[in-house]
Amino acid sequence: MAKKMGGGSDVSAVSVLTLERAASCDSHNLIPITFSRHALILAMARSLLLALLVLVALLQVALTAPAGLKRIFNREFDGTLQVKQGGSAVVVGRDKNDFGVWAIRPQKEGAHLYNPRTGNYLGVNGDKVVVTADRRQTWSLESAGPGVYKIKLPNEDLVLDVDGDSKEAVLRRSNGSVEQLWQFVSSVDYSRMYRQC
Repeated sequence: MAKKMGGGSDVSAVSVLTLERAASCDSHNLIPITFSRHALILAMARSLLLALLVLVALLQVALTAPAGLKRIFNREFDGTLQVKQGGSAVVVGRDKNDFGVWAIRPQKEGAHLYNPRTGNYLGVNGDKVVVTADRRQTWSLESAGPGVYKIKLPNEDLVLDVDGDSKEAVLRRSNGSVEQLWQFVSSVDYSRMYRQC
C-alpha cells in the first residue's frame, strides 16, 4: 500500500537517500534527499551513454591505426613506399626487399613510420619525403574508405603523394586523387597481390 507524504506525493514512486554530514555521526544530523526513480534512471543512462561513447572513440582510434610491420601500397602506381637504396629518398617501387617494410608506431597525434632496414623514420625535407634518423615526423593516417588511407601531416592539408615521373614520394595539397590513397598490407598479403597480376 502506498503511503502518502505531507505534500500528497506517493512514497512508492520516490526513493529516499540520506547523506551524513561529514563532521558528525549523530543520527540527528542526517539530511534526507529525495530523487525520483525516473531521475535516477536518467542519470544512470547518461553515464552509461558517455562511457560507451568514450569506448567507441578509443576503438575507432585503435582500428584506424594499422600498427605493426606493413608494406605501404599505392594501387595507382602499383608499388610500395620504399627507401631508395644508398640514399634518403623515398620512392614507390615493386621490389620485395626489406627497404619497403615499415613499422607503424602509433603516437598520441598519429603515427611514426619507421623503416627497420635503414633504422630511419619517414620525414619531410621541403616538399620531398625522405628518411631521417634525427627527426621523427608524426603522420596522421586518415581513413579514406575501407582499408584505404591518406597519409598526411597533422593539422595541415598536405598529404603523401607520388611524383609521376620520378616515382618519388612528395607532399602535395590533398585533392582527392587516387595517387594520394594508400593501403597498409602485410608482407604475406602483398606477395599474394603480385601473384594475381
